[in-house]
Order: sequence, then C-alpha cells, then structure tokens
Amino acid sequence: MKRSRVSRWLACFLANIVAIVVFSQTAVAEPNLPPEVSQLQGPSQGLVSEELTFSAIAVDPENDPVCVIFDWGEGQVSGWSKYQPSGSVFEASYAWFSGPGTYHIMALAKDSFGNVGIWSDSIMVVISPNLSPEPPEVSQLQGPSQGQVNEVLTFSVIAVDPENDSVCVRFAWDNWDSQWSEYQPSGSVFEMSRSWLFPGTYHIMAQARDSFGNIGSWCHEIVVDITVVVGIDSDSETPQTFVLSQNYPNPFNPVTEISFVLPNTSYVNLEVFNALGQKLVTLVNERMEAGSYWARWDATNFPSGVYFYRLETQGFTKTIKMLLMK
Repeated sequence: MKRSRVSRWLACFLANIVAIVVFSQTAVAEPNLPPEVSQLQGPSQGLVSEELTFSAIAVDPENDPVCVIFDWGEGQVSGWSKYQPSGSVFEASYAWFSGPGTYHIMALAKDSFGNVGIWSDSIMVVISPNLSPEPPEVSQLQGPSQGQVNEVLTFSVIAVDPENDSVCVRFAWDNWDSQWSEYQPSGSVFEMSRSWLFPGTYHIMAQARDSFGNIGSWCHEIVVDITVVVGIDSDSETPQTFVLSQNYPNPFNPVTEISFVLPNTSYVNLEVFNALGQKLVTLVNERMEAGSYWARWDATNFPSGVYFYRLETQGFTKTIKMLLMK
C-alpha cells in the first residue's frame, strides 16, 4: 500500500515536470531574425572631391521596416537612413576629399525593432587625383566706372570651364573678397552688387572655381570711382565771402545736408569727425569754382551722438557741431 502511494506520487511529479517543459517550449517565441543587405552597388572609380552614389537592398525575414547605413572606408559613415519597407533600395552619396586611394564600401541594415544585421561584403572604389588640366576662367568683367557713396552698383562676369564642369564665381572688392556664388553651368553670367560707405577709387576683380575645386586666376581689374553727392545752387549769384551753414536737418536721422559758399575758385576739403576728433569720412576733396554748394552725409552705419564737420579752403577754416539721433 505504501509502495503504491509512492509510485502514484512519483508518477504525478514526473507528469508535472513534463507539462512544464512542454509549456516552456511552446511559450518561447521564435527569435526575430535581423535584416540583411544584398546587391551593394556603385562605381568602381572616381576622382578626388567627386560625389559618387551607391545603392543597396535591405530585406527583413519578418518583413519589418528597415533602414541602412553605409561605411565609406575612411572612418566615415552615412548615418542611418529613414525606415522603408523590407526589400527597398537605399541610396547614399559621398565624396572623398582626403586624397586618392582605394576605399572599401560596406552597408548594414537594421529593422524597426532595433535588430541589427551584419556588414555586407565590401565593394571597392579607386579614387584618383583630380588632374583637370585647365581651371575655369572669367571674362567680360563689366560694371559702372563711377558711383556715389551708398549707391548700390552691379557688376557681372562670364565664367567658362574647359571641361564644361559647373562653375561658381567670387568678386574681389579691393580690400576684401565676396563669398563664392552658387554653382551654375559653364558659360553662365554671374552678377553681384555692393555699395561703398566712403568715397575713393576701388579695384574690382573676379575669379572662378569648378565643381572639382579647381580655382582659376583673377581676371583683369576694372576701376570704379566713388564720390560723395555734392550739389550746386545754380540760381545763386557769385558770393562775396566764404560761408559754412548749419547742416539741415539738425538733429537728423540718418541723412543730412551741409551747405557752403565759395567766393572764388578754391581747393575744398569737407570732412566729418566724431566727438573724439577722429576723422570718419571725407565728403569733398577737390578744386571747385565759386558758387553755392551742398553735400549730403548718410550716417546709417554710425551710432547716435555728437559729430563735427569742418570746411577747409585757402584762407578759410570752420567747424560746426551736428547731432545724430536714431
């Protein structure tokens, strides 16, 4: 009797163990397999700084959405793409600037659950030096030969590349260079505008760069003379004495006019100074006939405060205060 009870207990215990094992095996979900990359394709050769495009297909066993990352073979990767349906074609582009060499490209896929596959077999691309024999050139630099302070002037130039590569242009404005323009087809006309705050003679040049980074030489310069707006009162009679009038309006913001009278032909110098006595701009510096004149000063780029203007001629000097209020 006792042996029978033990046998029944042992049989029940074993049945429970079997049930637990069977339940455990049926309860464990099948593993979610990672996606794979296939058909990695792209050019086998290129030039330094030339942008090349590569493609790959990513497939997930459970048809989950997938994304792809490319390794460019020089310690740089593309970053993960956006998720797309399983079986989609992914493309990415890259340009090698570090120099010529042989680079091995690979791709890796990830599904929407974060399961990452393994890197694909690599393909090889040989990057050669960019030996463009001739850089682009600029021609027909054109623009006005004279203008006034704060007047916007426009200059144009044509850029041509011997290999018909895309080109961009920059201008040199005597003491600083403009930024490179957007790329356009070879033979395009490029325009750029600017104004000058101070009178003087300025030298304008331009140069071109192709899409491979080859830069041509500066073209022959053109010259533009920038002067201050000076008017003459033609209805007035010949004055008898030098006169420098108070500017009008005063206070002003930001433009004012300064009137002066010359009783005879004189070399005239009219300058503006700040409160520290530092010269800011020369409004007039030339030989002028007898008559009544006015000069305009645009103080757009100067702060509010007290300023002085001084008229100097042969035998006459006078300084007057004015107030800029913004």
